[in-house]
Amino acid sequence: DIKKDPVVVIRRPFVKSMQAASAVLECVVNGLPSGEVCIIFQSDDISVSGLNCVDWAPSENIWSLVTHFTIPSEHQNNGKTFTCTVHRLSKSCQRAEFYLVGPSLSSVRSDTSVYLTCLVVGQSVKLFSIQWKVNGIVPNPNGHEQEPRVHDNGTESKESILKVLVTDWNAYALFTCEVKHLCSDYTQEKRISKIRDPKQPTVRILRPSDSDLSGLQNACLLCLITGFFPSDISVQWLLNETQLDASQFTNSPVATHTSGGFSMHSALMLPASEWKDGTFSCVVSHELYL
Repeated sequence: DIKKDPVVVIRRPFVKSMQAASAVLECVVNGLPSGEVCIIFQSDDISVSGLNCVDWAPSENIWSLVTHFTIPSEHQNNGKTFTCTVHRLSKSCQRAEFYLVGPSLSSVRSDTSVYLTCLVVGQSVKLFSIQWKVNGIVPNPNGHEQEPRVHDNGTESKESILKVLVTDWNAYALFTCEVKHLCSDYTQEKRISKIRDPKQPTVRILRPSDSDLSGLQNACLLCLITGFFPSDISVQWLLNETQLDASQFTNSPVATHTSGGFSMHSALMLPASEWKDGTFSCVVSHELYL
């Protein structure tokens, strides 16, 4: 981010280097331009320090910065690679778009643990910290943070995944994702929990018209699902209690319903000659049925 690359050296301080048990590193940065410059220490590409920032006044001088860092005990293992990374930040710290995604219906129904995802999208997302809270308490471990990804449109994203027990989710525990830029005290947060008052979907099947059945073209069997809440829902078709392949039907996007809640439809296409081959069922999975 710095137009003129500074010279960065990471080493043990001279006094500390005489002590075999020393766990202190020194980062010396020479050739810094004016502006706000921040330093962060990493162990095997994982941030292990806060952001140490200095705002140099505009001038033609070239500045130097020395920062000391005590290695946390859990990172004092042989084979660790430590990095001192230098960033130039804008005067106003960025805010990122972020999204909190709950568990899928299928995982809540069949698994003992489920996963929540906090996704951060923006620029230089490595400078954003992600912290989870469960009922206001920071859990241990605090989620698994993925490496940032660079997208074709120039934006970046990273996500933190929190593993939780289904029993906690079903007990309406409140999960909070907090996102903060490392140069700011401002925290953005989103919260999620299981919905306490879900609304049951109304399901109707519309049979093909007589003209469809008398023709040579495919007939359409339509399943209307309305009035449900929350919006997460799954629809499958069965023929004589056997599940049909997803390629045989099309599910519409979920939309807001005029009478409240959400609605969608599913269209099953089949040759008119197969209409009388058995019993067709539209099977809906929703949070209310878990």
